[in-house]
Amino acid sequence: MVSDLWSGLNLKAPKKSLLSASELPPAFRRLLVHESGMTTTLEKRWGEPMTIKLLSDNLSTRCKSLFRLVALHPQSNPEPVEIAIIRIPLTTFTPKLRILFLEAQRPFGTLLSEAGISFQARPQAYFSCLADRELSQRTGLKEGTCLYGRLNHLLNDEGALLCETAEALPKA
Repeated sequence: MVSDLWSGLNLKAPKKSLLSASELPPAFRRLLVHESGMTTTLEKRWGEPMTIKLLSDNLSTRCKSLFRLVALHPQSNPEPVEIAIIRIPLTTFTPKLRILFLEAQRPFGTLLSEAGISFQARPQAYFSCLADRELSQRTGLKEGTCLYGRLNHLLNDEGALLCETAEALPKA
């Protein structure tokens, strides 16, 4: 799944190691092992709204999806607290929301909440990886930074897929 997300942006995924939830360091476990959206979780952790920085995107007509690589950071600090690669199946959403996704001015979870779309996170797996040269250049993270993350699906109340994502945290 991770390599599919990266290939949707014509990028190579960093090498990762799959972990069980219990193998995550406790501080990262608290931020990753849950069924809530990551934006809300990070806002609670850092005590302020998250801002998005679009790092790369690709609109795939073949799979009718938007792929994007983003960094989230607290409003008061440009240092990223999350790097996420997301596939959004656009046919699931209204034209108005599709435009907002393409504009990438607010985090995906924030846009869903503002639109009144409730969702649950369904973590599929947990992982660790090191920021390689390409990821470092795109995100501003120091090469070799260890990230902990989760492969995740966001589902609406009817169980339809809203997005699939790899969410990685450089710090807890």
